[in-house]
Amino acid sequence: MHLNQSTIVRQNTFPSQVIGVTLVDISSTGVTRGEGKQRNQHRNWETTLQIFSLLTQPIVTQPPICVDACSPEIKDGPLWKRYGKFFQFQASMLLPKCNMWIFQICSENTEVFGPDLDNLRNSFDMIPVITGLDETVTIQPASFNTKNKELINIQFFDSSLGILK
Repeated sequence: MHLNQSTIVRQNTFPSQVIGVTLVDISSTGVTRGEGKQRNQHRNWETTLQIFSLLTQPIVTQPPICVDACSPEIKDGPLWKRYGKFFQFQASMLLPKCNMWIFQICSENTEVFGPDLDNLRNSFDMIPVITGLDETVTIQPASFNTKNKELINIQFFDSSLGILK
């Protein structure tokens, strides 16, 4: 898939619009019963939505899409520099492809995610996830990490600012 800003951002009129980008497999498979890989992928997406729900009633305007983080559009841009150094090394030196999930969530409430999205980053830090799915980097510990500079595996951006520029 060719990645560009219109692939990710869905234009809308909500006052708070956030793009999330993660190395954790949060595929929205729709599988809500039973066990197995697809169920666990969807569990991670449900966890993501539940964390957003701590702050607001989330409105999903772009479900997660999996893209190659090693593509020039991402690896040569500012987005890549915000990931943990551990993951940058893995993807640069060891992997021909690096899966990354991108999604967009909005809220009808202004500034609900905090200044510079700090409320969102604080809410996500160290929340457990299920690993061993379609992620291509080693997520250890098995949790979202937004603070440890070595292990950052999820980032958030104001949709109006974009992530590829």
